[in-house]
Amino acid sequence: MNMLSVTQRIKTVSQPRGGYVPKSLFTVETYNDFNELKDVNVTLSSIQGMAVDYLTRFMITKDKVKSFAISIEGAKKIDEAYENDNEIRKVLSLLDKITGLDRESVISACKIVCYDSAFRMGLKSYQPAEDVEFSDELFENIPILVNRCLLFIEKVGPIIKDEVTFEGGYTELVDSGDGDYLAKDALIDLKVSKNAFSIKWSLQLLMYYILGIHSIYKEFLNIKKLCIFNPIENKSYICNINDISNETKFKVSHDVLGYKMSDESLYMDDKYNKTFDYSVWRQVDGTDLKILQQFLTDNFKKTGFDVEKYGNGIYEITTDDYWTFLLSNFKEYENELRPLFTKTKKIKMIKRNGYFMFVSVSDCGKYSILHGARLHALTKSLDYYYDNIEKYATTVVMRFYMFWDVLKEISKQIQNLKPSEKFLRSKYSEYLDFQKFSGKTKKECMSYSQWYEKEGCRYNCSGRVHGCIVDIDYSNHIYVNPYDGKVTPYNAASMYDKNIYKNVRSLLAARKPEILPAFDNLIKTKKTNNITDLLVQEKDSVDSFLVPKGNEIYEEYVKVYETNMYNASNKLKPLQNIYDLKLVQMWYDDFLNDSRERLESKKRIDCKNTSVKKKVVCQKRKYENKKYVEKKQDKPKMKIRDKYIGIKKQMKCGLQATVIDYKDCKNLTIQFEDGFIKTGVRSDHFMNGKVGRY
Repeated sequence: MNMLSVTQRIKTVSQPRGGYVPKSLFTVETYNDFNELKDVNVTLSSIQGMAVDYLTRFMITKDKVKSFAISIEGAKKIDEAYENDNEIRKVLSLLDKITGLDRESVISACKIVCYDSAFRMGLKSYQPAEDVEFSDELFENIPILVNRCLLFIEKVGPIIKDEVTFEGGYTELVDSGDGDYLAKDALIDLKVSKNAFSIKWSLQLLMYYILGIHSIYKEFLNIKKLCIFNPIENKSYICNINDISNETKFKVSHDVLGYKMSDESLYMDDKYNKTFDYSVWRQVDGTDLKILQQFLTDNFKKTGFDVEKYGNGIYEITTDDYWTFLLSNFKEYENELRPLFTKTKKIKMIKRNGYFMFVSVSDCGKYSILHGARLHALTKSLDYYYDNIEKYATTVVMRFYMFWDVLKEISKQIQNLKPSEKFLRSKYSEYLDFQKFSGKTKKECMSYSQWYEKEGCRYNCSGRVHGCIVDIDYSNHIYVNPYDGKVTPYNAASMYDKNIYKNVRSLLAARKPEILPAFDNLIKTKKTNNITDLLVQEKDSVDSFLVPKGNEIYEEYVKVYETNMYNASNKLKPLQNIYDLKLVQMWYDDFLNDSRERLESKKRIDCKNTSVKKKVVCQKRKYENKKYVEKKQDKPKMKIRDKYIGIKKQMKCGLQATVIDYKDCKNLTIQFEDGFIKTGVRSDHFMNGKVGRY
């Protein structure tokens, strides 16, 4: 079982006040190169940080492949998913253009590091460089930042190791991690960040130092200083190892890294209490299995908490109980580390007639509804939510249950789609051929059943429902529009890069042909509504769905770079658990207001049937309300629309664009001077010239 990297372990550690290695131990020095950095937006800041890191490494080592290794691996991962070599070819072409810190080199580096996200966080998070709106400010900042790093390293150096790993020093708890640079007497870490000093940074360096002491590399025995350099601040933070107490080194070695400390460190004081001799912190003997087991217990052990055992009321539960609930009901938490819940002092569970919600209570008594480990502020008392939770939940379910029923049925049918035995056997034969080529005998290979359990099952379909989307597999999906019921099958390299197909059959034929026979068989049986049903609710019938005619295979697809489909999906996703589990994870008071309005509407109808006079009054109010809504909403909206239509702006891509339609401030349609039309443009992006032509 793979355990934690250094950075992952830090996320699970509660440090003492001020940190294990507080800022007060560091000598801070500010440098001045008389260069002023330009502001870059948040989406570009991560690209800036990675480009500075990799270009600095390249300037030191002159090895482009080694310096951009993670980006290269990200490109390979994309190519593996699409079974081609397009992206690695692009990366290699861009690498050829990197020669130093000239503008072309910097631009190429920025494009290359876009592939990092594919390796670190998966294909869904990958945004192609073509979709990124790079800025001149970014390209001007990077050479300044790299030169600052080089000057600092030259001052502290020379560098004797540019790839710092700790073989021989890892434990069963922390089994990976790598630092930036090792000088003759200093361990150096670069932090390209707008943030000031962090105790996580200082703990990370101390962990690296201790791992290095126990590693196979003798160079760590000469380390006297821990150095952090932030080129954005243009500041260095340097701490002498001897200024860090033996007690801190002992506790980080044992409590954080999980080393088993030597028996010689333990002695008895006058009161026969166990005490430690911290001066022998270097004497370790492998991994302390108690620390490892405690970590596993804290993160994966369940308390036996069961919502069903509770009746109506407001109860106080522990964070362990809540974590048990998440582990028991959500697969995505099975391999996740337990959150620290640092902003949660205690947790309240509100339950009424089967519906329930969890509320975090902070140290100052502030209430927040828990959505996984995320917090969303609540503004009213717990009694308010107890009194209204049933009404709120039933209103949500009544509003969306038909839509969720449809998604559930689609999911069920997708999960039943499996490749043929013949196809799976052919893949198993490929596995055997590869093993034979690698020099293994047939006895050393997995049996078909073993192979299928480990590898073959990945050819099946997922059926996972999240928001308005049902997954076929990792990159192929079905989106069901909650407004009109339209089904959109699509393949996604990332949330920014999607290929839209005309129907589900066309998507499967192009991207997952091994499933197509099972899909065609599903259509022929027609035992239930098949997954190509166009789920449109008619005005006068709440349970009528239309089935489209024709299911031909179309090879063409439409490239879409907009993310509008995720807006509704992200809002519906937390509400879906009310339908699935009766769990409230998001609270919108508008649903309660909507429930009251429906009740008032019913009263007005009853009023109409009992009195002509009241009927007239009711109609008058209705007319006045309609007139008020038109006055309040339609007229101002028309004025705003007229204000935008026809505006021309020069975009940073070099082309002039004109607004040709306006729906709202987040949905403008613009036309570039070369005739290209783009929809879904935000007004602030347009007014600031930040709309790219893609």
